[in-house]
Order: sequence, then C-alpha cells, then structure tokens
Amino acid sequence: MKSDLGQILKESYKITLKNKWLWVFGILLVGGSSFNFFSNSDFSDFSKKDEKEFKNISNSVYDIPGFPMSNDEETRLREIDDYLSKYSDDYEKNPFLDDSDFRGSSFSNELSNQMEIASLLAVTNVPKYYWMLLALAFGSFLFLMVVLGLYIKSWASCSLIKGIESTSLGVNIGIKEMSDLGRPHTVELIKLNIFSTLLAVFPIGLSILIIALSFALPPLTILLGLIGFIMLIASFIFMLLIYAGAVLGKVSMVLGGKKWKDAFIDGFNTAKKYILDVVVLGIVNCCIGCLVTCLSAIIVLPLVFAVIFGMMGAALVPSLIFLVLLIGGLVFVGIIVLFSAFGAVFAVFKQSTWVLMYKQLTQTIESNVIKEENTDGK
Repeated sequence: MKSDLGQILKESYKITLKNKWLWVFGILLVGGSSFNFFSNSDFSDFSKKDEKEFKNISNSVYDIPGFPMSNDEETRLREIDDYLSKYSDDYEKNPFLDDSDFRGSSFSNELSNQMEIASLLAVTNVPKYYWMLLALAFGSFLFLMVVLGLYIKSWASCSLIKGIESTSLGVNIGIKEMSDLGRPHTVELIKLNIFSTLLAVFPIGLSILIIALSFALPPLTILLGLIGFIMLIASFIFMLLIYAGAVLGKVSMVLGGKKWKDAFIDGFNTAKKYILDVVVLGIVNCCIGCLVTCLSAIIVLPLVFAVIFGMMGAALVPSLIFLVLLIGGLVFVGIIVLFSAFGAVFAVFKQSTWVLMYKQLTQTIESNVIKEENTDGK
C-alpha cells in the first residue's frame, strides 16, 4: 500500500472535530433538502362545458367502464336507486325523519356497494385533460425536486471538500467561505455524477437483458445465461471501480480546478493504479459506518421504548394522553436530530478520508515524476 491508512484516519478524525461548520454540509449530504410549494386554487366557478362533463351519478351508475354486471344486478341497483331517491325526497320534506326503517331494510348491504361504485364513478367522470394537467404538474414537481436536490448535494460536497482541504492545512474558514469556494465546481460535479452513473449502470442493464433473452431463446438458454452471469459479475466490479474513480475524481476536480472529464480520468486512473488502497479504505469506511449506525441505535432504542411504555401507561390513565403525545413528538424530533448529527459527522469523516488519500496518492505520483526527471537530467 502506498498510502498511510493510520495517518489518514487520524487526520480525518481531527478535521471532523476541529471545524464544526463542516457538519452543516455533512447534514445536506446525508439528509438532502426538502421544499414545500403551496398554491391556492378556486374551483368553485366551473364553465357550463365543465358542468356537463360531470354526469349525474345516479343516472350513470350502471355504465361504469370495466365493471360489467348481469341483468339481475342492474335490476337490483335500479331498485336501490329508486329507494334512495324516495328516501331523499322524504328527508327534504322532513329533516327529522327516523331512518330506522331504512337501516333495517334489505337494502343495507347493497347500499355500501352503491356508495363504492358512486365513488369510483366520481373519479372516472373527471375530464381527461384534468388528469393530464395533474400528471404534468406532478412530473414537473418531481423533476424540480431531483434537479434541486442534485444541485444542493453537489454544492454541499464541493464546499465540504474545500473546507476539509483548508482545515487540513491549518486554516479554519467559515461556512460562507466554504460555500463561495465550492459553488464554482457544482455544475461540473453534476456532470461527473451523471456520466459516472450512466457508465456504471449500462453494463449491468446489458447483462440483465442478456439473461432475460436466455429465457426467451431455449436453444441458447445455457450459453446466454452463462455469458450474462459472467458479465453481471464483471459489471459489478466495474461499477465499484467507476464509483472509486468518481469519488477521487470529485476530489481532483475541486482541489485542482479541473473540468469534469479530466477529473474523472484522473480519478479513475488513480483508483486503478492504487486499487488496493482504495478497496481497503472503502471497507474501513463501511465498517465505521456500521459502528456509527449501531451506536446511534443503542442510544435511540431506550427513547423509543420509553415512548412505547408511556403510551401504554396513558391508555390506563386517559388524562395523561396529551402529555405523552407531546413528549413522544419531542422524542421523535430528537431522534431525527440525533441521527442527522451522527450521519453528518460520519459524512465529514468519510469525505476527509478520501481527500487525504487522494492527496497522499497524488503526492506519491508527483514525487516519482520528479525523481524520474532528476534521474534523466543526470
């Protein structure tokens, strides 16, 4: 191994605790961001055309698409419809009418089915362009969330790397300085992430397609299945290498001010050349992540059990239910904050390990190049 893993972990621990502003970007990386959009619409004024598109439920209940019924069922529904119409007219004349006869009639079971059909019909009678507009609005909302989330996480990652580098050099900078230094690299990081994701997913998708074709072509089932299985294993190994290249390429791009393509090539070549160092650090980070998760669970579980026992006690003393719910809500918020804090600290630590490893590996490369140049000069 070319890198000093012990020094990397030790320095990462110091960096994580030294500058607490790094935790802010760690929270953004772990939890992302949420956005709420509120709108007020008035649907009380429908045009005459819209009113005609909403059919009367009572008159069209027998023509629901996809719900065929026999003549006996249709006759029975007509009887129920007539009975409901008569009951409605009687109720308008006398609002205090006793409905015990209605509840005890033979139509009580069919009534619930009638209401379910009416509800389904109320949905099917909505104009089609309303559904199209709703689907378009929902799709636009999801697209906006993805774009905003991708941008914010990329910005937070670039700012975090800049903050880690400054802290490792003994310079503590604030959150605004980190943000200003990281923002210029955000778009390039988005391009790098999209490219690396597509590059890693494509071989896996091709392998799955070959395996699926093996079932459709019986004479070639064994051959195609074997080829697809081998390709799938190789694709996962390739995906891990692409991921390592993207991680180191991100650091190369932010620290060296490179474009996404050059940064990815640099990160990929570095990961390929020092694959053992990269794999060992990845395994160590996974183990530390599991320990952090277990530690969080050990701290959180007693709080969860306390809330459960509190609610069980409140069931015996109803007057305490409001207090238990209030405390339970506060505990729930505390659990979220606690997990976010642990996740943020670990995100800073993990990113610090990759930054320090990249710097060690590239310094080794640079020193080797200098030695070769000096040797050639002599």
